[in-house]
Amino acid sequence: MSATVRVTRGVVVITPDQKRLTAHRGMPAVRTRLEEAVAQGKKAVAVDFSDVEYVDSAMMGILIDAFKGIHRNGGRLCVFGACEAVHEVLKNTVLDDLIEIASDEDAAIKALKGK
Repeated sequence: MSATVRVTRGVVVITPDQKRLTAHRGMPAVRTRLEEAVAQGKKAVAVDFSDVEYVDSAMMGILIDAFKGIHRNGGRLCVFGACEAVHEVLKNTVLDDLIEIASDEDAAIKALKGK
């Protein structure tokens, strides 16, 4: 289980390799990559949920922690490509008030770069 990291137009993009992100599956790799981005002082970070079908409350906690760290660095966090079920979890936990939610990678990069 891992998560790939790449930089596109100045934005760190983290892509989980699992369809289900739970405390024991997929989420630890995403957490590690987000923690690395925060430690490196990255200011534009996006998480690609395009292939993710399910997230649990542990993943929501990780996103909150990442938001706090990135915000403290003067940056922004965005999630993109979330399916309807994941989008509903983001809305129900009010994370969509803190974290940018975008439909795709281009929209995420534009939102994070202010273009």
